[in-house]
Amino acid sequence: MSLRCPVSPRLGIIGGSGLYQSGLLDRVEIIPISTPFGEPSSPLEMGTRCGQELVFLTRHGPGHTIPPHHINHKANLHAMKDAEVDRVVSTSSVGSLKKRIKPGGLIVPDDYICPWEIPTYDEGVIHVTPQLDPSLRLQLLEAAGAAGVPVHEKGRIRADCGTPAGDEG
Repeated sequence: MSLRCPVSPRLGIIGGSGLYQSGLLDRVEIIPISTPFGEPSSPLEMGTRCGQELVFLTRHGPGHTIPPHHINHKANLHAMKDAEVDRVVSTSSVGSLKKRIKPGGLIVPDDYICPWEIPTYDEGVIHVTPQLDPSLRLQLLEAAGAAGVPVHEKGRIRADCGTPAGDEG
């Protein structure tokens, strides 16, 4: 049985600190899921919003019970893959190293750096730079503008051991 609706692309949202329950979805269906990498942080919430298919997963688990260093990222992403999402947006509640970036705003990153760890896939080591989808960035910028959210059009995600740190580039 396919979970896919052929009408529109399916967007995955991984909610971080501050976004524990989607509250976004109409006709929510809760889907428990297992992956070859173990259990994801939470069951998937599947539904729609304004005609857009969405799949939501809580990164820190129900009740924010999973600390950053215990998150099973491989299982979370594999669960999204099994749900046949086309793209994934992940929210994070982090600070900025720039005083002009105030709490409550949205940074839509255009750059990513991870100086501490080399990404690995299974047993091999592969040097990669994650791609930040240009069309998805534009959609996020437009949606934030339409909602009146203070937005920063450029930013850099700097991944550290443990939690990510964001700052505008």
